[in-house]
Amino acid sequence: MKTLILFGCASLRQGPRAIAQAKKIGLHPILIDTADNIALFNAGYDQTVEQHVVKDKSYKAAYLIINKLAKSHNLAAIYTFEEYSVEICAKLSQTFSLPGSSPESVSLVRDKSLCRNCLREAGMLQPLSARVTSFEEATLFMKRSAADLYIIKPIDAAGSQGVSRIERDNKQQLSLAIALLLPVQQKNFLIEEFVSGNEYSIEGFFHQERPVFLGITSKSLFPGDSFVESMHVFPAKLSSSLQKNILHQVKCALDATQLTVGHFHVECWLHDETVIIGEIHNRPGGDYIHLLTEIATGIETYTSVFKQFNSLPTTDVTSYGQIYNVGIRYFNASPGKLSSITGIDEVNEHPNVILTEINVKKDDHIQLITQSSQRVGCMIAKHNSVDELLELLDWGTKRVKFEVD
Repeated sequence: MKTLILFGCASLRQGPRAIAQAKKIGLHPILIDTADNIALFNAGYDQTVEQHVVKDKSYKAAYLIINKLAKSHNLAAIYTFEEYSVEICAKLSQTFSLPGSSPESVSLVRDKSLCRNCLREAGMLQPLSARVTSFEEATLFMKRSAADLYIIKPIDAAGSQGVSRIERDNKQQLSLAIALLLPVQQKNFLIEEFVSGNEYSIEGFFHQERPVFLGITSKSLFPGDSFVESMHVFPAKLSSSLQKNILHQVKCALDATQLTVGHFHVECWLHDETVIIGEIHNRPGGDYIHLLTEIATGIETYTSVFKQFNSLPTTDVTSYGQIYNVGIRYFNASPGKLSSITGIDEVNEHPNVILTEINVKKDDHIQLITQSSQRVGCMIAKHNSVDELLELLDWGTKRVKFEVD
C-alpha cells in the first residue's frame, strides 16, 4: 500500500474528506502538522489516522519526519490544501522525487508581483502594478499611473489579509493601508491599479499535466469597502461564450506559470466581456468552494488528484455533469459583544441546507469584517434552480440573528 503525506492538513473543513477519499482508493494517509493544529483537529475528528507532529511547518522540520517515514513507507505523494504550505510541499516533493508542480512554478504563483509580471510577459491583460518597499515608492508609482484607485496588498498573503483600496494622491489612506500590513510586509508589498468588474474563480485539477475544469464560481463581497467574500455560488450563471472565454484565458495563465500537478484555483475579473486574471493558487478553492464543486458535479475533490498518485484509472473523475447549483453564504453580524444567536436550528432543518457553521460564541467580541478569519459563520445549500438557491441563502442568513450588546 502506498502512503500519502497530508502536510498542514489538520483542518476540519477539508481534512476528514481528504483522509476518507485517500483511504477509499487504497492509500495510507499520514497527517503531519503542528501540535496545536492536530489537537484542534482531533477534538472534532473521531476516526483513526496516523499522525506526526512538527514543531513548525518549515522545510527542515518536515524533511526530518518525512525522510524517516520514507524508510518504512512507499511514498506516493506529499499533498497539501493549505496556501501557506504549497511551496514547502513542492520542494519536498522534488527532494523525494514525488509528483508535484515544480518549486519554481509554485513560488511564482505565491508571489503576486512575480505572477503579475509572468502573465504580462505572456501577453495577458494585467493591471499596472509594482513591488514597493516604502510609502515613498508607492507614492511615486501613483504619480506615474493614470488611475484614480489603487490596491495595496501583501506579496504572498491570503484571506484578504492586509488588502486596502486607496484613492489617488490620498496620503492619509496610503499611510493607513501600509499600517494595516504586518511589520514584515511593510518592507515588501504590492501596489496595483484597481480593477472594477464582477469577480469569479475557476476550479479544477491537473490530469497528465493538463488542466481539467470543474467550472466557474461567482463571488459576492460584503457591502462597503470590504474585500471579504460574503457568498459563492457554483456554477456561476454565465453565457456559454463567456465561460469559454474565461476558461481559455485561465488555460493560457496556467500554461504561462507551468503548474502541472494537483488542484488549481484561479481568480479573475470580468469587466464587460474582458477577462483579467487575478491570483493563481496550486490548491483547491477555500471558503468551502472545495465542497461546492464536489456536490455540484459529483466529482470528489481529492479523489481526482489522489487517484493519479496511486496510478489508478481516472476516467470517472474527468467526465462529469452538473447535478446541483450549490452556494455558500456568510452570516453578517454587527460589531459588539455577542449575547445570543437565534434561528440556526430552523435553518438546519431545511432539507436543502447541507451544513451551517458558527465560529463565535456568547460573550465573544465581534469585529468589523476586514479579513476572512473574522466572519462569524456560514450556511451551505443546494437546489436544482439557481434562483431558488439564492432565495434560500437569503432566507437563511436573515433567519440567523446575532444579538450584540
